[in-house]
Amino acid sequence: VRVNSTELAMCVDEDIRQFKYEVEEATCSGSIPRRTPTVGSPTDSAVPLLSAQIGLQFYTKSKKPNSVIGTAVSWFGGATGATSAGSGLSIDEGTSWEEWKLILDVFRVESIDELQKMRQRVADDIGEKVLDICEHINHNHYTPKMPSRTEIPEVFETRFSDCQPYLFKIRRQAVPSEKSVF
Repeated sequence: VRVNSTELAMCVDEDIRQFKYEVEEATCSGSIPRRTPTVGSPTDSAVPLLSAQIGLQFYTKSKKPNSVIGTAVSWFGGATGATSAGSGLSIDEGTSWEEWKLILDVFRVESIDELQKMRQRVADDIGEKVLDICEHINHNHYTPKMPSRTEIPEVFETRFSDCQPYLFKIRRQAVPSEKSVF
């Protein structure tokens, strides 16, 4: 599904631009704490530089247990838990019902051949994830119940004039810390 919304695109683009900038700064600085990559080295001699995370979290403001259908699920790794405490949202913010997390492992390679191998591996991995998402997206049990007119602000983002997506937060962590944001 694609939403043709300039306002939504600008909102999301700003977070992505900031994440990209933070990753570039962290990678170039050389003084940041390093975190072990989540996967093995894509080539024999690639040097891990950084493991960063960015996530998209959908939530409802309502804290009623019946307001969400099912358990919060991440398409990139199983159930996430539907409670406010386990979702990364504060109690006042509501209940997470879906989380997508992308872990970006940055490596330095020494040759063009290694870069080509890495590109192919990443392309294959992304292709598999896209197929996984397409398989799961057709299940309607992931979304909250349709709200009444008065409950719309508890489920949908109303600050945009040209669309009303589900409430969402973009969480990012370019520089590893001892306690992860996710």
